[in-house]
Amino acid sequence: MRHRFATASKDGSAAIWDGRDQQLGTCIASKVPLTCLDWSPDGNLLVTGSKDCRLRVWDTRKLGHGQIFD
Repeated sequence: MRHRFATASKDGSAAIWDGRDQQLGTCIASKVPLTCLDWSPDGNLLVTGSKDCRLRVWDTRKLGHGQIFD
């Protein structure tokens, strides 16, 4: 099983990494800083929250594709 983790940045991006510290991809979330992120139980979705009070749900199988919730 591959172990993945994600990091959030002040530039509004969230990066997904594998267990060997190799970046798998980046979901550009917004132009405002991210404040939180979490995985769905199945690991296919990543949810980010940002300073503009929006949640974005990202399909990690299709990096860069997200849905915004106000």
